[in-house]
Amino acid sequence: MKKPHIIGEGLIAKSFEDARFDSEVVIFASGVSRSNETRPSEFRRERLLLNKSLAASQGSSFVYFSSTNVTLGRDSEYTNHKRNMEDLVRSCGGRFYIFQLPQVVGIVNNNTLISYLARTLFAQRALHIQVNAKRNLIGVGDLVRVVTEIINSSKAVNSVQILASASNVSVLEIVEEIAAITCLDPKLKMQDSGDDQSVSDDFLRDFLRPDDPLLQPGYWRNVLRYYVPRLMDCFCE
Repeated sequence: MKKPHIIGEGLIAKSFEDARFDSEVVIFASGVSRSNETRPSEFRRERLLLNKSLAASQGSSFVYFSSTNVTLGRDSEYTNHKRNMEDLVRSCGGRFYIFQLPQVVGIVNNNTLISYLARTLFAQRALHIQVNAKRNLIGVGDLVRVVTEIINSSKAVNSVQILASASNVSVLEIVEEIAAITCLDPKLKMQDSGDDQSVSDDFLRDFLRPDDPLLQPGYWRNVLRYYVPRLMDCFCE
């Protein structure tokens, strides 16, 4: 079994450090991660690094993480950039996997959705909740597990696949669950707006066993119950 060559230093990159593959694999986990990013310099940085990494990775399986917003057809600078990066990987001429991700949950103190919501509740600040907003959650540990299984099975090579759980859940329900886990009283300001980013779990439903945790209706609650207490410990440090 071989350790992957990892490009990046963030949550996903660090989470793949203990992964093992049957062949040479490059994990590109250094892309633009903020969906509200607009700085041309950040998009240019990823494009240059991706071009360099693809050129240096001939003979290896190349893994690129994109966003489900591409499949959902969202029109933003970030989504258009991710769409262009997918095209770049497709054109490399080698063996590749493009995985479109929903909200990845892990232990990070940044402005990704779950970290932001938990930190705002912890600080007892008001949360502006868009009542129509829905998201799909996947724990970073499960992400590593399924990516490893997919690549070692040689399934989905040279394709674009969504890696999503069975649950598309409202942001309001997510906030209420975080509040219940932490015993905090949320200060909510409701807004009649929001983006429904519900996605299909068809690919993983075909690939995984029916009893896999990712495919269970309550998966999102279990993800929050595992990561939120650890996030709170991180905020307290």
